[in-house]
Amino acid sequence: MNIAPQGLNGPRIAVIGGGISGMGAAYALADTQNVTLYEAAPRLGGHARTVIAGKAGTQPVDTGFIVFNYANYPNMVELFDALNVPVVKSNMSFGASLRGGRIEYGLSNFNAIFAQKHNIAKPNFLRMLRDILKFNARGLDLAQDPTMTISEFLQRLGTGPWFRDYYLLPLSGAIWSTPTEKIL
Repeated sequence: MNIAPQGLNGPRIAVIGGGISGMGAAYALADTQNVTLYEAAPRLGGHARTVIAGKAGTQPVDTGFIVFNYANYPNMVELFDALNVPVVKSNMSFGASLRGGRIEYGLSNFNAIFAQKHNIAKPNFLRMLRDILKFNARGLDLAQDPTMTISEFLQRLGTGPWFRDYYLLPLSGAIWSTPTEKIL
């Protein structure tokens, strides 16, 4: 998709990828450069995508994990301001549905943690919760060695397989937009 004004002479610039970064770069260059945006997918937006779901088919759901804040994304703030994109505060939380729904939990409150009531009697689930607390208390101090792998980190922290498989890998996969099998 060519987005340069008609009759613009100058270098031709290809922007690869129609996610927020590609579209933002193309927008920033389009007034002065001959820009063509290339996207392999049949739609723009990258992993940002809103679908309509729910029982009544009226609930908008954002399927991509998107993080935005003023402190860490000054260029995006500038882009949103230029385009008059409204920004609203939201709460960040994490929830997971794994193994075909056999393991489900959220982290926003006690009821979300035990969304499946039977998890309160599962030793592996309770160990995972203990390991989350351990990770939150000691993880940052332990992670200061830049040569340490994630597997070594988990071994030194002393966490179990449920923490790795049902908390750390799904959370990391969501944040990094990476398949969980490529994380360790």
